[in-house]
Amino acid sequence: MRSLCLGLSLAVLSATATAEPRATFLHDSPTEAEESKPLVLEGSLAGGSFSKVIARVRGPGEPYEDFPLELQYGDLYRGTLPASRMVSPGIEYYFEGVSAEGARTAIFASANQPVRVIVIGDSKPEPVVVKPKCKKGKKCKEEPPPPPPPEPKEPPKEKHPADWVDTTEKPPPEKKEPVAKVEPREPGSRSRPGRPSRIPPGSSRASPRR
Repeated sequence: MRSLCLGLSLAVLSATATAEPRATFLHDSPTEAEESKPLVLEGSLAGGSFSKVIARVRGPGEPYEDFPLELQYGDLYRGTLPASRMVSPGIEYYFEGVSAEGARTAIFASANQPVRVIVIGDSKPEPVVVKPKCKKGKKCKEEPPPPPPPEPKEPPKEKHPADWVDTTEKPPPEKKEPVAKVEPREPGSRSRPGRPSRIPPGSSRASPRR
């Protein structure tokens, strides 16, 4: 009886020793990624042989989707997630090795504990529609649309030298004194030179004879 138990234990130990070690996938997972840009995933397979390696990727609340990795050289595998898959707020993934018979084995993370990557992007928020408040049995009044944003003011235009105005003060014009008019003297007149005649116009210069 003892010899039978000893033989069984030796058989189990020999089978365990000859079994292949568990396969692992050496991979550095990113913590963040850019939105709408492809993401490259790569890693090295150790301790196992598979016909192919796939990355299983999903968004929050979505089913997993397969993305195969290609063998580059040695044991290095590399694959690219398309830009359409990189959508905010993020993605989850893990790696599986597929044998020649089609059996799948998780080699990095798992479906229940996947790797999470935050996707950062500049997506515009959807416009918020404010519904008008109204009482029951009464028609709602539509609120007026918001005023348009103010137009940007144009910077002041530089003046051309031809448009400049001379603002320098000019001296006032000089006042000229009025010049007395000198009436022309009739021939034979005895008035003093330089003095105007005091005889009103129209009157006879000759004194009446008595």
